[in-house]
Amino acid sequence: LVYKFPKLGRQEIEKMFTQTDLKKTRVYQEAFEEGKQEGLQRQAAMLLRQLTRKFGQISPRLKNRISKLSAVQLENLAEAIFDLETIADLNAWLKTH
Repeated sequence: LVYKFPKLGRQEIEKMFTQTDLKKTRVYQEAFEEGKQEGLQRQAAMLLRQLTRKFGQISPRLKNRISKLSAVQLENLAEAIFDLETIADLNAWLKTH
């Protein structure tokens, strides 16, 4: 239904429906999930840049493992980065989390 109003802004559409109604729509849920995934990808990319700056080149295997972490795990690793001194420390952290 939201697609029927391409020129209306979010606030105008929200006036037509209650917030609860909008959240129940498939389009809202899909958009929300897409946003969540994009956020996770950006968070992982930022962390990989920081790890690369700290340790130098990161192997594709490690990049893949880090890109599969949950939001909570990414946040925890972002905090742990200050305590990690070597790639071995990073590997150990990944094994325990």
